[in-house]
Amino acid sequence: MSPKTDQQFAAMRRESQEKIEAAALKLFAEKGFHNTSISAIATEAGISKGLLYNYYDSKEDLLESLIDHAIDEGTEEIEAFLSSDMPAHQKMAVITETSVQMVKNDTAYWKLLTALALQPDVISNLKDSLDQKKEEMIRMATTIFEQMGYADPKKEAFVYGAIMDGIMLHYITLGESYPIDAMKDYIIKKYQA
Repeated sequence: MSPKTDQQFAAMRRESQEKIEAAALKLFAEKGFHNTSISAIATEAGISKGLLYNYYDSKEDLLESLIDHAIDEGTEEIEAFLSSDMPAHQKMAVITETSVQMVKNDTAYWKLLTALALQPDVISNLKDSLDQKKEEMIRMATTIFEQMGYADPKKEAFVYGAIMDGIMLHYITLGESYPIDAMKDYIIKKYQA
């Protein structure tokens, strides 16, 4: 048997991290952050507690990694088309579509983030990073509403954010009984005018 290459080790490391993060996400969503132990996460991931500590210094470090990953993923998708020359109303439609699809694709994750947002003691060390990302999103939306000719684009960006937060919260709490696709289409149509 030949020795493993650096690429194989990197793939194994990433696979272990994905198992750990999936287990943590599941348990944080089911039991809450405070009620989930590192041991429970390791057991759920099918690894030893010691191996988990090779990847994350603490439960808080693991949570920070989960949140950073989601924020970076969402921001990358949105920034990719914002720099394009498509009309502003199309950009707004893509933001709306992408946001809804992200929540539909991983509802458990977004349920966890929503719960964590209401627990400031849990995310206190992430506050600066989260606030910076929120400000970036408001700036991007403000620019789009400015391009669309709104008299007060920043206020409209906050209104849009509140509408989207409400839609997502309803979907997360009501599940498939909430008409998320119909609401998404309604918002897209609202901002096409």
